[in-house]
Amino acid sequence: MRSPGVTQRVVAVLAISLLLSLPSPAQQHGHEPTQDTGTVKLDTDLVSLSVTVADQNGKAVLGLKREDFKVYENGIEQIISFFSADEAPACWGLVLDRSGSMTAMMRDVYQAAIHVMDEGTEQDEMFIVTFNDQPEIVCEFSSDRHKWENSLLGLRAGGTTALYDAVAFALDHIQQAKHQKKVLVVITDGEDNSSQLKFRQLIDQVEERNVLIYTVGMFEPMERSLFDFGGGRTQGELEKLAEATGARAHFPTNVERCREAMKEIAGEVSQQYSLGYYPSNTARDGKWRKIKVVATRQGEKDTRYVARARTGYYAPRGDEMR
Repeated sequence: MRSPGVTQRVVAVLAISLLLSLPSPAQQHGHEPTQDTGTVKLDTDLVSLSVTVADQNGKAVLGLKREDFKVYENGIEQIISFFSADEAPACWGLVLDRSGSMTAMMRDVYQAAIHVMDEGTEQDEMFIVTFNDQPEIVCEFSSDRHKWENSLLGLRAGGTTALYDAVAFALDHIQQAKHQKKVLVVITDGEDNSSQLKFRQLIDQVEERNVLIYTVGMFEPMERSLFDFGGGRTQGELEKLAEATGARAHFPTNVERCREAMKEIAGEVSQQYSLGYYPSNTARDGKWRKIKVVATRQGEKDTRYVARARTGYYAPRGDEMR
């Protein structure tokens, strides 16, 4: 199932902004643009990437420059037209499981989840969705920590787990965000058992949106082995969901490790590079374009870094925008 995207819902409102935000000739030829404020800019051609770079030990690699990166689309190197190593403000969405199986640890896990906002900028905002058989927004976009915490008070666990539907719901909602950088953090303790959406359909929607999705599976070691033994798909699906967006899956075995995972996610997002390019393939054919990012510090040719970004995108059709 292909999502129609969000452009049709915002073009009328932001038509004037589009005219004002079109790139200058200098940007089109690869020169440094003016500093990005993090607010939404519509562009019919620019493909935007949030890129995490780590060394072989998993430590973040900082201080890279535009010339240290290469971007390939379907194997063809692209000209990087936008680059920034500055931390950009982000809009976050917490997607929290509140099905019956979460009863024992829900309160502690929810409190740990808030720590994902311990880093970042003062402009960062977050909304919160909880879900069982249905998703529910319990806190709208806000920068107020008290609002986040208060929205989680008094909630009770119960019901089944419609994980795919909840992620798709949050994916739609975050398109209303005022910042260009968008991040979802999904926390669950079990596999989907009541979604109307299929996993493949969810991946199709994810691949059409430029949203980082970090997943957190709260599985005990025994539960994880049982899932694997029975052909269960939960861990693998959480990994695929994250990897498709350039994010990571985490599998903490207790609340303290969940808190640590939240801090790791926050730190990683704050240290990402922002890249953008205008595809050399200008065909608006709706086909999948595979993206690969390579990072090597100039003068250190033998140094191997691991660069993570979204794995690709669907080219727009006709008047659609990316």
